[in-house]
Amino acid sequence: VKLHRHRHQSQPSQLTVECERLKVSTFIVMGSCYRKDLDYDNCAKYYKFADDLERMVFGDDEKGLCIILINRGIVAYETYDYEEARDFFNLALEIQKRTASDDNRLAVAEVRTQIGKTYSKQGDYQNALRYFQLAYTA
Repeated sequence: VKLHRHRHQSQPSQLTVECERLKVSTFIVMGSCYRKDLDYDNCAKYYKFADDLERMVFGDDEKGLCIILINRGIVAYETYDYEEARDFFNLALEIQKRTASDDNRLAVAEVRTQIGKTYSKQGDYQNALRYFQLAYTA
C-alpha cells in the first residue's frame, strides 16, 4: 500500500488524505467480512493492511488505529493466540489512555474486559480478575 503524493508536495493534499482514509475503512470492512466468514488468515491480512496504512498516514495516536488494534486482538483471540491478542489490546489501551476523555470510558472498560478474558483463557485467574475489576471501575 502506497501513499500517493504529488511530486512537489511535502504534505499530502486533503483529497489524498481522504482517499487514504477511505482505503483504511475499506480494508477494515474487508477484514470484517472475512471474519464473519471465519477466514481468519485473510481477515488478519486486511486488518494488517489497515493498521499499516493508518500508522503511515495518521500516526500512532489516531482513534482509528485503536479500532484496528482491537479488531486485530479479537482475531488473535478467536484463533487462540491469547498473548498476541493481549498485545493488541494493550496497545489499544495505551492509545485510549493518551486520548482520554469521558467519552471513551466505556471503550477502556471493554478493552480491559478483553484483556481479562485472555488471562482467563490461559488460566491466569488472578490477572483476569484484576482486569475485570479495572473494567468495572473505568
